[in-house]
Amino acid sequence: EISNAINNLQYRKIALEGLSWACAGQGRFKEAYNYYVQFKNVNDSIYNIEKNKQITLAEAQYQNEKKQLLIKNQESELAMQSEKMKKQKILIYSFIVGILVILIFSILLYRQFRQKKMANIMLERKNHMIQLQNKEISAQKDEIQSQRDLVTQQKNQIEIIHKELTDSIHYACRIQQAVLPEDVLLQEILASHFILFKPRDVVSGDFYWCTILKNYLIFAVADCTGHGVPGAFMSMIGVTFLNEIVSKIDIPDPAFILNALRQNIIRALHQQGTVGEQKDGMDIALVILDLVPEPIWIENGECKEIFHVKFAGANNPLVIVKKATLPVSQETNPAIAGENNPCQMIEIAANSMPIGIYDKMDEFVNREIQINKGDMLYVFSDGFSDQFGGPKGKKFMSKKLKGLLVSIAPKPVDEQKEILDKTIEEWKAHINSYTHEPFEQTDDITVMGVRL
Repeated sequence: EISNAINNLQYRKIALEGLSWACAGQGRFKEAYNYYVQFKNVNDSIYNIEKNKQITLAEAQYQNEKKQLLIKNQESELAMQSEKMKKQKILIYSFIVGILVILIFSILLYRQFRQKKMANIMLERKNHMIQLQNKEISAQKDEIQSQRDLVTQQKNQIEIIHKELTDSIHYACRIQQAVLPEDVLLQEILASHFILFKPRDVVSGDFYWCTILKNYLIFAVADCTGHGVPGAFMSMIGVTFLNEIVSKIDIPDPAFILNALRQNIIRALHQQGTVGEQKDGMDIALVILDLVPEPIWIENGECKEIFHVKFAGANNPLVIVKKATLPVSQETNPAIAGENNPCQMIEIAANSMPIGIYDKMDEFVNREIQINKGDMLYVFSDGFSDQFGGPKGKKFMSKKLKGLLVSIAPKPVDEQKEILDKTIEEWKAHINSYTHEPFEQTDDITVMGVRL
């Protein structure tokens, strides 16, 4: 700035050279290069000026050589003084540059010292924070260890409780199995039959029941409110009341049995029909088959045996699959399985109310129909049709179940059971798009098939 102010090229040259070296020492190479270019330009200007001076002096000396002979000695002395002054200037400039260099290096050293000092302070703070975090982690570790010990203790207690509950439920299952009809008794009473019984839990809210009263075969499938242990209690109550009611009558009547069963359930559960009261009960399909056939003479002189079936139901229907076509009435719903299967499905509707307290408490109504030997009778709970699964994760649906029953009716009863079991297991085996696992069983499943 001083050399620019006084327009002194020598000072400007020295200053630019010093700035170039200073910037290069700081790693500011672009600025160093710019200063060096300016330095070269100034240096060239000085050189040209000095060259012009020398030429002028030479010409003056040539023109005035003769005139200067007298003052030659004086000029020599002046030249020596001028050279001395130049050397002095160089020394002064060198001293100034040295001071500048020392100052720059001092500034750099000071900055490095400050940075190192700040880094040490930050390091001390980090070390302090790490120590605090280590103490906190240690405290958390002790807390976690304590909680883990508590969880382990609670886990052991839960395992003990779970084992006790599981043992109790399995014992309840044995009791429920004892209440249900034995296989030997079923074989004696029902002869050609199958029962697909798949509880959702260990014990079931579904139950099946059968007995012989004089020349009448009585069998039923019921679906109690709930499943698991509560449903199992209801099923045992239902079996007990059915045995008690049937033991007190001479001629069985399905509507009478269901009306009596409803009264016993309401009385046993102390149901009053008040608002908010739990409406426990059951849905049931009850069939009474007169084992004494009625002979009917047909036109060609042959005698055909017809059997009479009485049915009453609470929400659950009776499905009959026949080979012969019957006239359609208000109480039958025929459905043809297909050209390759001449069977006809007849659905006997149930009353739309459960066994238990309900808004509508009408009397149950008997439905009667004639069947032939070889016909299949099916009663079932809603667990099969309400099971979620399949490729779209939907319910199996009642319509599909009835179509399946029509298609398998001509087969042996054991094979029918295997087909039903395999079908529902494959239906559940599809992957649930929400859980990414196979579908779980949603309710107890019971299907009973009886061939006359």
